[in-house]
Amino acid sequence: MRLHALKKQDAGGMKPGEPNIRGALEMEELLKLAQSAGWSVARRGVVSPPEAMRDGYWEAKIVTSRSFQEGVLSQGFSNAQEESVLAFVPQIEQAMEQLEYVGARVTTMEVAWAVLERQQV
Repeated sequence: MRLHALKKQDAGGMKPGEPNIRGALEMEELLKLAQSAGWSVARRGVVSPPEAMRDGYWEAKIVTSRSFQEGVLSQGFSNAQEESVLAFVPQIEQAMEQLEYVGARVTTMEVAWAVLERQQV
């Protein structure tokens, strides 16, 4: 599983301070599932964001904020769902601290894409 930021595509867009980090399957896991469901990969690739893009840093800062954690707790999720989401917070904090320790910075993730075609039966 990989954490990534997902931009809302509705007409209203994102509200200021609204978190949009989501968990996603790795590309190979997703393609394996698609193939087992009768799809084949026609094309695939990766989009690499510019080095200066800071979206990954901003999203990580939001997820590690107190307001994010309070927001999760206010959603009415089950205890298991809250624990599942909040379990990532210390992992992200630790990763950010490690990057800072070695003089690196949080970057924005690459985006993998694929065109799938339904296999003939």
